[in-house]
Amino acid sequence: PLLRCVQDSLFRTQTVSLGEWEGKPLSLELVEHKTEWSFSYQIDRVNVLLDGALIQTLTAPELLPMGADNPFEGWSDGTCCGLFDYSPYFEEGSPIVLDLNFDGHMDFGLMGMDTVSRNIPYVFYLWDPERAQFDCFSTFNIDLKADPETRQLVERIYGGNEGDDTNWYAWEDGELVLVRREEEDWWNYHGSTYHTYIYVRENGRMVQKEDEVRPYPG
Repeated sequence: PLLRCVQDSLFRTQTVSLGEWEGKPLSLELVEHKTEWSFSYQIDRVNVLLDGALIQTLTAPELLPMGADNPFEGWSDGTCCGLFDYSPYFEEGSPIVLDLNFDGHMDFGLMGMDTVSRNIPYVFYLWDPERAQFDCFSTFNIDLKADPETRQLVERIYGGNEGDDTNWYAWEDGELVLVRREEEDWWNYHGSTYHTYIYVRENGRMVQKEDEVRPYPG
């Protein structure tokens, strides 16, 4: 009984629902072990289950591509220090379920590495309906939303006292590209307003537009 108690405190399995695929329930089984940090668990593998049957097993990627092939370039290297999950004690670190490409099927992201800031990189996996499996897609910040009306992904990067940055991504010919970026400059202020620098995608490249002066939030 004591050995079972110790094992239960060191290892756990979580289940995350992803809705249905072809009328059958699709879910993730996260197999984890406790790390040296309090409340922290590292994911050893992710079992993809269709109607309870195993159809794929994923392990943590050691390196993610950076540069033109990766729309998120906010992290200096692409390395992943394991995949972590802090649920149910903290919202940060819990799996994120989103329809990234608006195909009607849920994709998912897992915490890529622990940080001491509000910016936490998440590794996202995209569902391939032809092969009926997930592929490691890209890395985004934890604050990522999918807007079904504009069919865009909106990502916020927190900059503390310097102001926040916001990225808008859209799908073009099957590729996710950055189409708009706003950079807040709270240091360039005039009374109760600050400057926001705006970049938009035109003819395949990002072009800087005239900056805007906006009132401070709150």
